[in-house]
Amino acid sequence: MLPARMHPSSNLTADKPAGPSMDWRKGLYGCGAAGLAIQVVYAASYGSAGRFATVLAGGTAVAGTALLAGGLIGFLFGLPRALLATTAPGDPADVERFQSNTNLEQISDWLTKILVGVTLVQIGRVPGAFSQLGQNLSPVFGERPDSRGFALATVGLFSIGGFLWGYLWARFFLLLDFSRAARQLEERLAAQSDVDARALSLA
Repeated sequence: MLPARMHPSSNLTADKPAGPSMDWRKGLYGCGAAGLAIQVVYAASYGSAGRFATVLAGGTAVAGTALLAGGLIGFLFGLPRALLATTAPGDPADVERFQSNTNLEQISDWLTKILVGVTLVQIGRVPGAFSQLGQNLSPVFGERPDSRGFALATVGLFSIGGFLWGYLWARFFLLLDFSRAARQLEERLAAQSDVDARALSLA
């Protein structure tokens, strides 16, 4: 018999996933630390303490914004979908069930389709949009000849990292939390059904 804390169709425990899921977290932590280290080195290349603080603060703000934006999009793409199953009418095992609210899932599905559709329609303008983004962010990084390229590299690194973090977190950990909550609800409903059945048999 499988332990109570183990899902029967998975090798993942209810508390934390197995090895591979820990590896991706370490990899993303390493990429984030390397990105911040590069920010420090780039800011230090300006020499003066004032310019160092200004460029480092601006670069950290841009990196954080890209990380959050990428994480939100990754979360939308990785949000688990609920599988709603009902028993046939008149089934002796039929019990009253509560269906989870799927509004967030529907919104996630709509936004995902909108993002993919807009990207495909406007794909020809993407290079120009990135170039304009780098131009707009160039003053944050000191407006040197290499500032635009460094700004785009910062946005690319942290947005991709944020996307992967949001997507993989939703796929690994949020899915486990949803599954655990659903199992607990089913156990409570089953226990209550047994109590009700015993009470009716004694009436």
